[in-house]
Amino acid sequence: MMDKRISVHVDPLTDDSLVAKGRALANRLDMRFGVPSLMMLTVTTDRLELRIRGDKGNPVSRDLDKLDTTSPAGRSLKQPLVKALGIKKRSDEPLRVLDATAGWGEDTWLMLAQGCHVHALERNKVMAVLLEDALQRAMPDMDQQPDHVLVKQGCALDWLSTWPQRYPAGEVWSQIDVVYLDPMFPTGRKTAQRKPMKVLHDLVGDDPDAGQLVGLALQVARKRVVVKRPPKAPSLMADPVVSHHGKGVRYDVYVPQVSKPDC
Repeated sequence: MMDKRISVHVDPLTDDSLVAKGRALANRLDMRFGVPSLMMLTVTTDRLELRIRGDKGNPVSRDLDKLDTTSPAGRSLKQPLVKALGIKKRSDEPLRVLDATAGWGEDTWLMLAQGCHVHALERNKVMAVLLEDALQRAMPDMDQQPDHVLVKQGCALDWLSTWPQRYPAGEVWSQIDVVYLDPMFPTGRKTAQRKPMKVLHDLVGDDPDAGQLVGLALQVARKRVVVKRPPKAPSLMADPVVSHHGKGVRYDVYVPQVSKPDC
């Protein structure tokens, strides 16, 4: 069903190449083009951005290369996310990670910066193209590296339950070392959200099936499943083998029964 809250626009309208690009995007997403709506997915000369009608603030997009991945702290192997992934040494074979709930792609980018190969999956089609655009701006040669980073749109439950059929044995993405999950959850009325996170929540909604995701992820991951959680939230499944705590976040680690814990 077409979401009438959102349509595709271009800015400036006088640029014929942008208009053609915008129409192609609208066709790809099965969305209306140039029709007034609450949210406007806007093609500009240098980025794809989401504009909210009546919002006088900045349009919403992501500049992933502004995240700290180059300072000693940003490259440290002691970061909670890096420890949760199980990265011990930079000389180790790169992990193949399925970021099954990619959202704005911040964690996707951080994992790429640590040398991981990342298959990013986002269920909402608008978020998926915004993520694709953000990664392409941060990695101009991304399209030439489909074995290093790949973005797909789809439901994590469906993809996890059919992974062997989508990527038969021998294909690049058939073997996944780590499945990474960052489910959306209802926010309390008093909870303040950053604008990008509020937009993400409005578009995507909650993940009531988050518990199922962990079980399916354990069937796909060769080494571990990492679940990002608020620091005081209950675990999605009983008894993670270890939890790594960061500022305002917790990473619960689960391992498949055939895998030996090395956390």
